[in-house]
Amino acid sequence: IAGGGVDINDELISKVSSFAIDCHNDEQFIRLGRQSTLEMTRKEVQKFLDVTMKYRNDILRQIGVFSTLSEEQLSSAAQIMNEKLYYKGEYIFKQGDTADSFFIIQEGLVEVTRKNDSSDLEDKEIFLKHLTTNSYFGEIALLTSDNRSENIKVVSDTATILSMTKAQFLELTAVFNKKMSD
Repeated sequence: IAGGGVDINDELISKVSSFAIDCHNDEQFIRLGRQSTLEMTRKEVQKFLDVTMKYRNDILRQIGVFSTLSEEQLSSAAQIMNEKLYYKGEYIFKQGDTADSFFIIQEGLVEVTRKNDSSDLEDKEIFLKHLTTNSYFGEIALLTSDNRSENIKVVSDTATILSMTKAQFLELTAVFNKKMSD
């Protein structure tokens, strides 16, 4: 922190897993995850939030079900996304789980596996691929009622994952449809 200012960039955004803001006066204080403390002015906090939303908008724009949304609609979608920190070896979901959310990897590495259908290798998982930062998965869950067909497990030390539930997605589309009909 030089001169009390904070350079907000993609590297800082990717390292932040959570933050709490205490801006009850014009002085400043923001605690960014992982036991870091940075002092920021309200303007810097707003810039941080704007950069975060731009990142989320840019990722959402690449996903088929969001690609035709207006900037305002993308921003609405980006704001309702949930963020969670997962640890190495932790499953985001398992094959057969109810598919009720889609996910974006904000930071980290996951592996995609599927259980072998062969009876002699019942519990053996077959590696399919790795997914890394800015990859997304599970978007079909927003449109269907199918169960998960694969396992997603964190292989990096940690992974910061953004998610949106099917219920959030349906509520969002209902709002968009209502605005269009008015």
